[in-house]
Amino acid sequence: MRRAFTLLLFLLMVMSFSGCVKVIPKVYRYYPPESAADKKCVNTCYYARKKCLQICALKKNRLCDCTTSFNTCYSACGGQVVEHKAPKI
Repeated sequence: MRRAFTLLLFLLMVMSFSGCVKVIPKVYRYYPPESAADKKCVNTCYYARKKCLQICALKKNRLCDCTTSFNTCYSACGGQVVEHKAPKI
């Protein structure tokens, strides 16, 4: 019984501290492609991301992720996506 109480107390402490963990956002740098056709393709990616963000706003979905699909599209069009660590605050 005492072991179960200790385990429960430990789990409650872990759960209470997990809310204090800072989530560090990812920062990306985008390097555009050189050809005109590839730049047109990248513009399509921007348009798709804009629509994705609008749909997320309408649904009020905070877990909606348009960045991953945008990065994939951008890379497929010949652009380069480089992930950087966010600056420390």
